[in-house]
Amino acid sequence: MLPGADFELMRAASMVSAAYLLNDLADFALLCSQPLNHTLLSEDILGQDQLLLIVPKAYLRRQLTGPPTIEDCGPLPFILLKNGSYTRGIENEILAKHHISLNRIYEVDDHIMARNFLEEGRGATFLPSSMIPSHAEQHFFILPLHPPKPFHFILAYPNYKKPDKDKRDVPGIIKKAWWKIDFDFYDKFHKAIPSQSPPG
Repeated sequence: MLPGADFELMRAASMVSAAYLLNDLADFALLCSQPLNHTLLSEDILGQDQLLLIVPKAYLRRQLTGPPTIEDCGPLPFILLKNGSYTRGIENEILAKHHISLNRIYEVDDHIMARNFLEEGRGATFLPSSMIPSHAEQHFFILPLHPPKPFHFILAYPNYKKPDKDKRDVPGIIKKAWWKIDFDFYDKFHKAIPSQSPPG
């Protein structure tokens, strides 16, 4: 990306990543959340996605008399992100709204691990539409959320200090690379949402 420059990548929840930026423990962060609107951070919106509830058909097939609803998932085990993450807050809000009390949960670090647990048949989980393969409905019920739960892909970095010369070009390089990524959104529920356009 930058000749002669070394980068260390760290995986962390969005709120932890923001704390790293504010405490000079990181220079840049890619966040999946709503905008933080923090006075000490610059935030470039790269795009948007939304959460959907994914349920293995084997869990519900015998007890359904019509299309599945979130309420039908009450007895199921759930795969949730760990407490304290932005997404876990949304997951808790959705489950409480539909009066689902969690009898058994698996707590995981990120959506990749949640998808792995889902594919192993351990329970239901919430995933971004960009992580759901187009053939998923062969084995899973995919339930939209009402109202939808969108979130942003955000590049965040401190604005209270002048960046070093070797870091000045990083935001532009990351944004150009991001716009080249071919995201495969689960099209049935994904609506095109305007995002920042690449430079002409």
